[in-house]
Amino acid sequence: TLVRDALSEDGFYLVGLIGGKDVGKSALVNALVGEPITQTTSFGPGTEAVIAYAHESVADELKQLLERAVPGCYRIIPHRLGRLSRQVLLDLPDIDSHWQSHVQITRTMLRHMLFPLWVQSVEKYADRQPQQLLAKVAEGNAAGNFIFCLNKADQLVGSAIEELREDFGQRIGRLLSIDPPRVWMLSAARPAEFDLPALVTLLSQQKPDELVRESQQLAGRQQDRSLLGWLD
Repeated sequence: TLVRDALSEDGFYLVGLIGGKDVGKSALVNALVGEPITQTTSFGPGTEAVIAYAHESVADELKQLLERAVPGCYRIIPHRLGRLSRQVLLDLPDIDSHWQSHVQITRTMLRHMLFPLWVQSVEKYADRQPQQLLAKVAEGNAAGNFIFCLNKADQLVGSAIEELREDFGQRIGRLLSIDPPRVWMLSAARPAEFDLPALVTLLSQQKPDELVRESQQLAGRQQDRSLLGWLD
């Protein structure tokens, strides 16, 4: 079941954080939610299963989807925030994990994800491997659905923040053959600073049905062209 089939007009949609090891995905999930829902680690296998933060009203339907997609490899954390009744926030295994089963979980969830957040750290934002991984990941969804983030912005000072923002956006534009997208500069260590408060506001806004349908159509067309062959 692809994105356009997995989501009904009255159902929920998935927002997932995708990135490599040590980019701070789990810390960002906690910062976005405002409470520690997932463990942060800098060693070992990292996140090993799908961790889903979802409204309690969609928990049963979400469980059915996850059981079909990644049976036994997920954990649902319910909440009661009405403004997020349709949005499900996912923390996913590292896309560059040495554990192939972890990579397969993230690849599988790409078929169901409507709004992927691509997370890279400022230390390795220009490395070749993450760019190659992004090119593969983008084959599974429309580039216009992605939100591109640089984490650990607290390690930068002065004009370096805007320089990296612009450079990363240019690199993504060239890589994916799109106009340079907005790059969100984030710091899970200092969540009140940089672009994280604005991103929290953006993700807290319920997506209109028209936008959800448009994103489903974009993702579906891209998936028809490339995703099944890439997964194989």
